[in-house]
Amino acid sequence: MNSSLIVVSGMGILGIFALLALALMVMSFLTRQGGDWPQAGKSLLPCPRKSNCVCSLDTRPVYAIAPFSFEGDPERALEKLDHLLSSLPRTRIVDRRPAYLRAECVSFLFRFIDDVEFLLDREKSVIEVRSASRAGFSDFGVNRKRVESWREMFLKK
Repeated sequence: MNSSLIVVSGMGILGIFALLALALMVMSFLTRQGGDWPQAGKSLLPCPRKSNCVCSLDTRPVYAIAPFSFEGDPERALEKLDHLLSSLPRTRIVDRRPAYLRAECVSFLFRFIDDVEFLLDREKSVIEVRSASRAGFSDFGVNRKRVESWREMFLKK
C-alpha cells in the first residue's frame, strides 16, 4: 500500500479538515500584501486566465461585466459610489483619485482579499469596474455577484 494513503487514512476526517483549514489560512496570510498598481487611475488591467476575475473593459465573455452607468454629474456619481463602498462591511477604500477608486474586500471566514477598481469615463457616463481575487483560481462567482449587487445598490441610491 502507498505510504501516503496510510498517512491520510490514519489522520481521519478531522485531521484532513484541519490541514485544509491551515492551508487556507496560510494562503490568506500570504495574500495580505497588495500588488503594484501601474495602471491605477489610467486604465483597468484585463483579467488573468483565472476564473476569479471580472472586468468591464475585458472583451472575453467569461470575464466581461457591464460598467456602472449613471446620469448627470460624473464627479457626483463617483462620490456616490465612494459613499456606497465606505458603508459596506469588510470593504475599505485604499486609493482615491479624481476619476479612480480602489477598494479591498475581505472574505468573512478565511480573510481572503479581493481587489476592486473603478475608473470614471466621463464621456460615456459610465464607471468601469474590475474585481479580482488575489489568491486561487476560482472564486465560485463571488466577484461577479458582488459587482452585480453593488450595481443594484448604486442604481437605487
